[in-house]
Amino acid sequence: MMPVNVAKEKACTSCCCICCGEEDACFMPTSIDECCGYIAYSQTPCEKARCTSCICPKHQAFQGMTVGRDDICCVVEQFSSSCTKPYWVAGETACYKSSAKNCCFTKRASCPLDPDVAGRCGYCCCHCIPFGCCHEIPPLTSESFGNYEVEVKEPVVETHYLLNACFCCLQSTYIPETTQDGYGVQRKSVCCCYEWSYKCNMLPADERAEIIYAEYICSEYCIKPTTCCKVVDRNFCLYTKYSFPSTTRFPAPSPSAASSASSQTDRITSRFTVRPRRRSSSPSATRRCSPGRWKVSRRTAK
Repeated sequence: MMPVNVAKEKACTSCCCICCGEEDACFMPTSIDECCGYIAYSQTPCEKARCTSCICPKHQAFQGMTVGRDDICCVVEQFSSSCTKPYWVAGETACYKSSAKNCCFTKRASCPLDPDVAGRCGYCCCHCIPFGCCHEIPPLTSESFGNYEVEVKEPVVETHYLLNACFCCLQSTYIPETTQDGYGVQRKSVCCCYEWSYKCNMLPADERAEIIYAEYICSEYCIKPTTCCKVVDRNFCLYTKYSFPSTTRFPAPSPSAASSASSQTDRITSRFTVRPRRRSSSPSATRRCSPGRWKVSRRTAK
Protein backbone atom coordinates (compact mmCIF):
# COMPACT_ATOMS: atom_id res chain seq x y z
CA MET A 1 0.00 0.00 0.00
CA MET A 2 2.82 2.38 0.79
CA PRO A 3 5.24 3.84 -1.75
CA VAL A 4 7.85 1.99 -3.73
CA ASN A 5 11.50 2.89 -3.52
CA VAL A 6 12.61 6.40 -4.40
CA ALA A 7 15.91 6.79 -6.21
CA LYS A 8 19.07 8.61 -5.16
CA GLU A 9 18.41 9.50 -1.55
CA LYS A 10 21.27 11.59 -0.22
CA ALA A 11 21.97 11.91 3.50
CA CYS A 12 21.86 15.44 4.91
CA THR A 13 22.34 14.80 8.63
CA SER A 14 22.94 11.55 10.49
CA CYS A 15 23.15 11.01 14.22
CA CYS A 16 23.75 7.85 16.25
CA CYS A 17 23.79 7.28 20.01
CA ILE A 18 24.54 3.72 21.15
CA CYS A 19 21.48 1.77 19.89
CA CYS A 20 19.39 4.69 18.57
CA GLY A 21 19.78 6.67 15.38
CA GLU A 22 18.17 9.40 13.29
CA GLU A 23 18.76 10.54 9.72
CA ASP A 24 17.51 13.26 7.38
CA ALA A 25 17.86 12.86 3.63
CA CYS A 26 16.77 14.48 0.38
CA PHE A 27 15.99 13.06 -3.05
CA MET A 28 15.07 14.11 -6.57
CA PRO A 29 11.28 13.67 -7.09
CA THR A 30 10.25 11.96 -10.31
CA SER A 31 7.06 14.07 -10.65
CA ILE A 32 5.18 16.93 -9.06
CA ASP A 33 2.72 14.39 -7.62
CA GLU A 34 5.51 12.71 -5.69
CA CYS A 35 6.76 16.06 -4.46
CA CYS A 36 3.32 17.11 -3.13
CA GLY A 37 2.57 13.82 -1.33
CA TYR A 38 3.08 13.42 2.41
CA ILE A 39 3.55 10.07 4.17
CA ALA A 40 4.42 9.48 7.82
CA TYR A 41 4.59 6.44 10.10
CA SER A 42 5.36 6.09 13.79
CA GLN A 43 5.63 3.08 16.07
CA THR A 44 5.86 3.21 19.85
CA PRO A 45 5.96 0.27 22.29
CA CYS A 46 2.17 -0.31 22.15
CA GLU A 47 0.84 1.89 19.36
CA LYS A 48 1.15 2.38 15.62
CA ALA A 49 0.02 5.39 13.61
CA ARG A 50 0.19 6.22 9.92
CA CYS A 51 -0.80 9.32 8.00
CA THR A 52 -0.85 10.12 4.29
CA SER A 53 -2.13 13.19 2.48
CA CYS A 54 -2.28 14.72 -0.98
CA ILE A 55 -1.65 11.49 -2.89
CA CYS A 56 -2.37 12.13 -6.58
CA PRO A 57 -2.73 9.54 -9.39
CA LYS A 58 0.93 9.72 -10.50
CA HIS A 59 2.26 9.10 -7.00
CA GLN A 60 3.85 5.67 -6.42
CA ALA A 61 1.47 4.90 -3.55
CA PHE A 62 -1.77 5.86 -5.31
CA GLN A 63 -2.56 2.48 -6.87
CA GLY A 64 -2.01 0.61 -3.62
CA MET A 65 -4.21 3.03 -1.65
CA THR A 66 -7.15 2.86 -4.06
CA VAL A 67 -7.38 -0.88 -4.74
CA GLY A 68 -10.86 -1.75 -6.02
CA ARG A 69 -11.86 1.89 -6.50
CA ASP A 70 -11.87 3.54 -9.91
CA ASP A 71 -13.83 6.64 -8.84
CA ILE A 72 -11.09 8.22 -6.68
CA CYS A 73 -9.39 11.25 -8.19
CA CYS A 74 -7.13 12.10 -5.24
CA VAL A 75 -6.44 10.77 -1.74
CA VAL A 76 -6.88 13.87 0.38
CA GLU A 77 -5.95 12.14 3.65
CA GLN A 78 -5.73 8.75 5.29
CA PHE A 79 -4.99 8.30 8.98
CA SER A 80 -5.00 5.29 11.27
CA SER A 81 -4.06 4.81 14.91
CA SER A 82 -4.24 1.47 16.70
CA CYS A 83 -3.07 -0.29 19.82
CA THR A 84 -0.78 -3.23 18.99
CA LYS A 85 0.79 -6.20 20.69
CA PRO A 86 4.23 -5.45 22.25
CA TYR A 87 6.30 -7.68 19.99
CA TRP A 88 9.35 -5.53 20.78
CA VAL A 89 9.82 -7.27 24.16
CA ALA A 90 10.61 -10.48 22.22
CA GLY A 91 12.90 -8.63 19.80
CA GLU A 92 10.59 -9.10 16.80
CA THR A 93 9.98 -5.38 16.19
CA ALA A 94 11.65 -2.10 17.11
CA CYS A 95 10.77 -0.36 20.35
CA TYR A 96 10.49 2.94 18.49
CA LYS A 97 10.48 3.69 14.80
CA SER A 98 9.38 6.60 12.64
CA SER A 99 9.58 7.43 8.95
CA ALA A 100 8.35 10.45 7.03
CA LYS A 101 8.45 11.67 3.45
CA ASN A 102 7.44 15.18 2.46
CA CYS A 103 8.25 17.27 -0.58
CA CYS A 104 11.82 16.21 -1.50
CA PHE A 105 12.94 15.29 2.04
CA THR A 106 12.76 12.11 4.11
CA LYS A 107 13.26 11.57 7.83
CA ARG A 108 13.83 8.30 9.68
CA ALA A 109 14.58 7.20 13.23
CA SER A 110 14.78 3.87 15.00
CA CYS A 111 15.58 2.29 18.35
CA PRO A 112 17.28 -0.12 18.18
CA LEU A 113 19.08 0.39 14.86
CA ASP A 114 17.72 -1.33 11.76
CA PRO A 115 18.50 -1.40 7.99
CA ASP A 116 16.84 2.00 7.51
CA VAL A 117 18.90 3.58 10.29
CA ALA A 118 22.22 1.78 10.31
CA GLY A 119 23.96 4.07 12.79
CA ARG A 120 25.68 6.55 10.49
CA CYS A 121 26.98 9.91 11.71
CA GLY A 122 27.65 12.89 9.47
CA TYR A 123 26.55 16.26 8.13
CA CYS A 124 26.21 17.58 4.59
CA CYS A 125 25.87 21.28 3.88
CA CYS A 126 24.36 20.79 0.40
CA HIS A 127 20.82 20.11 1.59
CA CYS A 128 19.15 21.42 -1.56
CA ILE A 129 21.33 19.52 -4.02
CA PRO A 130 20.33 15.85 -3.79
CA PHE A 131 22.86 14.89 -6.47
CA GLY A 132 25.73 16.82 -4.85
CA CYS A 133 28.51 15.68 -2.53
CA CYS A 134 26.27 14.01 0.07
CA HIS A 135 26.73 10.25 0.28
CA GLU A 136 23.92 8.00 -0.94
CA ILE A 137 21.88 5.93 1.52
CA PRO A 138 19.31 3.14 1.00
CA PRO A 139 15.89 4.62 0.13
CA LEU A 140 12.82 4.13 2.27
CA THR A 141 10.71 1.12 1.28
CA SER A 142 7.17 -0.06 2.00
CA GLU A 143 8.39 -1.79 5.17
CA SER A 144 9.71 1.56 6.39
CA PHE A 145 6.12 2.85 6.58
CA GLY A 146 4.65 -0.07 8.48
CA ASN A 147 3.51 -2.24 5.56
CA TYR A 148 0.39 -3.31 7.48
CA GLU A 149 -3.35 -2.96 6.99
CA VAL A 150 -5.81 -2.11 9.73
CA GLU A 151 -8.63 -4.61 9.19
CA VAL A 152 -11.50 -4.25 11.63
CA LYS A 153 -14.57 -6.37 12.29
CA GLU A 154 -17.52 -5.08 10.28
CA PRO A 155 -20.92 -5.68 11.92
CA VAL A 156 -23.11 -8.42 10.46
CA VAL A 157 -26.64 -7.04 10.32
CA GLU A 158 -29.47 -9.26 9.18
CA THR A 159 -32.47 -7.09 10.03
CA HIS A 160 -32.87 -3.37 10.66
CA TYR A 161 -35.74 -2.35 12.94
CA LEU A 162 -37.06 1.03 11.87
CA LEU A 163 -37.36 3.65 14.61
CA ASN A 164 -37.97 6.94 12.82
CA ALA A 165 -38.39 8.04 9.22
CA CYS A 166 -39.00 11.53 7.90
CA PHE A 167 -38.50 12.72 4.33
CA CYS A 168 -34.96 11.63 3.35
CA CYS A 169 -33.76 10.61 6.84
CA LEU A 170 -34.32 7.47 8.89
CA GLN A 171 -33.09 5.83 12.06
CA SER A 172 -32.95 2.10 12.70
CA THR A 173 -31.43 -0.36 15.13
CA TYR A 174 -30.41 -4.00 15.03
CA ILE A 175 -29.73 -6.88 17.38
CA PRO A 176 -26.03 -7.88 17.28
CA GLU A 177 -25.25 -11.57 17.38
CA THR A 178 -21.78 -11.06 18.92
CA THR A 179 -20.02 -8.34 20.89
CA GLN A 180 -17.91 -7.43 17.86
CA ASP A 181 -21.06 -6.88 15.78
CA GLY A 182 -22.33 -4.23 18.17
CA TYR A 183 -19.09 -2.49 19.06
CA GLY A 184 -17.65 0.71 17.60
CA VAL A 185 -18.61 3.89 15.78
CA GLN A 186 -18.63 4.32 11.99
CA ARG A 187 -19.56 7.07 9.58
CA LYS A 188 -19.40 7.51 5.83
CA SER A 189 -20.56 10.68 4.16
CA VAL A 190 -20.54 11.76 0.52
CA CYS A 191 -21.20 15.29 -0.64
CA CYS A 192 -20.91 15.76 -4.40
CA CYS A 193 -17.22 15.07 -5.16
CA TYR A 194 -16.03 14.72 -1.54
CA GLU A 195 -16.10 11.48 0.47
CA TRP A 196 -15.21 11.24 4.15
CA SER A 197 -15.35 8.20 6.41
CA TYR A 198 -14.07 7.22 9.82
CA LYS A 199 -14.16 4.31 12.25
CA CYS A 200 -13.60 4.58 16.00
CA ASN A 201 -13.21 2.06 18.80
CA MET A 202 -13.29 -0.96 16.50
CA LEU A 203 -12.07 -4.48 17.22
CA PRO A 204 -9.82 -6.39 14.78
CA ALA A 205 -11.31 -8.77 12.24
CA ASP A 206 -8.75 -11.44 13.14
CA GLU A 207 -8.39 -12.28 16.83
CA ARG A 208 -4.76 -13.30 16.25
CA ALA A 209 -3.82 -10.12 14.39
CA GLU A 210 -1.13 -7.74 15.56
CA ILE A 211 -3.74 -5.08 16.23
CA ILE A 212 -5.55 -5.26 19.58
CA TYR A 213 -7.77 -2.23 19.21
CA ALA A 214 -8.33 0.26 16.37
CA GLU A 215 -8.62 3.69 17.96
CA TYR A 216 -9.28 5.81 14.89
CA ILE A 217 -9.31 5.23 11.12
CA CYS A 218 -10.09 8.12 8.80
CA SER A 219 -10.17 8.49 5.01
CA GLU A 220 -10.88 11.50 2.83
CA TYR A 221 -11.11 11.29 -0.96
CA CYS A 222 -11.88 13.49 -3.91
CA ILE A 223 -14.16 11.32 -6.05
CA LYS A 224 -16.24 11.41 -9.20
CA PRO A 225 -19.66 12.73 -8.15
CA THR A 226 -22.51 10.22 -8.28
CA THR A 227 -24.98 11.75 -5.79
CA CYS A 228 -25.72 15.02 -4.07
CA CYS A 229 -25.56 13.95 -0.43
CA LYS A 230 -25.46 10.60 1.35
CA VAL A 231 -24.60 9.70 4.95
CA VAL A 232 -24.50 6.41 6.86
CA ASP A 233 -23.76 6.72 10.57
CA ARG A 234 -23.51 3.85 13.07
CA ASN A 235 -23.18 4.44 16.79
CA PHE A 236 -22.91 0.94 18.27
CA CYS A 237 -26.39 -0.52 17.52
CA LEU A 238 -28.02 2.65 16.22
CA TYR A 239 -27.99 3.52 12.51
CA THR A 240 -28.79 6.95 11.08
CA LYS A 241 -29.06 7.30 7.32
CA TYR A 242 -30.04 10.07 4.99
CA SER A 243 -29.67 10.62 1.30
CA PHE A 244 -30.65 13.21 -1.26
CA PRO A 245 -32.02 12.15 -3.58
CA SER A 246 -33.44 9.02 -1.94
CA THR A 247 -32.43 5.57 -3.16
CA THR A 248 -33.77 2.06 -2.64
CA ARG A 249 -31.17 1.34 0.05
CA PHE A 250 -31.47 4.73 1.73
CA PRO A 251 -34.21 6.78 3.33
CA ALA A 252 -37.70 6.94 1.86
CA PRO A 253 -40.37 9.53 2.70
CA SER A 254 -42.44 7.23 4.94
CA PRO A 255 -41.94 4.17 7.15
CA SER A 256 -44.10 2.04 4.89
CA ALA A 257 -42.01 2.98 1.86
CA ALA A 258 -38.81 2.42 3.77
CA SER A 259 -39.86 -1.03 4.88
CA SER A 260 -40.76 -1.99 1.33
CA ALA A 261 -37.40 -0.78 -0.01
CA SER A 262 -35.56 -3.67 1.58
CA SER A 263 -33.04 -6.12 0.18
CA GLN A 264 -31.51 -9.42 1.21
CA THR A 265 -28.39 -7.72 2.53
CA ASP A 266 -30.00 -4.76 4.27
CA ARG A 267 -33.56 -5.54 5.34
CA ILE A 268 -35.61 -2.94 7.13
CA THR A 269 -38.53 -3.96 9.30
CA SER A 270 -41.09 -1.49 10.59
CA ARG A 271 -42.73 -2.39 13.88
CA PHE A 272 -45.40 -0.27 15.47
CA THR A 273 -47.63 -1.19 18.38
CA VAL A 274 -50.99 0.58 18.72
CA ARG A 275 -52.73 0.27 22.04
CA PRO A 276 -56.52 0.79 22.12
CA ARG A 277 -57.95 3.29 24.56
CA ARG A 278 -59.28 2.04 27.82
CA ARG A 279 -62.98 1.32 27.92
CA SER A 280 -64.79 4.25 29.42
CA SER A 281 -66.26 3.74 32.87
CA SER A 282 -69.33 5.73 31.84
CA PRO A 283 -72.26 3.48 30.87
CA SER A 284 -73.32 5.93 28.19
CA ALA A 285 -70.31 5.39 25.91
CA THR A 286 -68.18 2.33 25.33
CA ARG A 287 -65.44 2.07 22.67
CA ARG A 288 -64.48 -1.20 21.12
CA CYS A 289 -61.28 -1.75 19.15
CA SER A 290 -61.18 -3.80 16.01
CA PRO A 291 -58.27 -4.21 13.54
CA GLY A 292 -57.92 -1.19 11.29
CA ARG A 293 -60.69 1.05 12.75
CA TRP A 294 -62.50 2.17 15.88
CA LYS A 295 -66.14 1.27 16.52
CA VAL A 296 -68.26 3.30 18.86
CA SER A 297 -71.48 1.97 20.37
CA ARG A 298 -73.75 3.78 22.73
CA ARG A 299 -75.98 2.33 25.39
CA THR A 300 -78.92 4.01 26.98
CA ALA A 301 -78.66 4.22 30.71
CA LYS A 302 -81.40 2.52 32.51
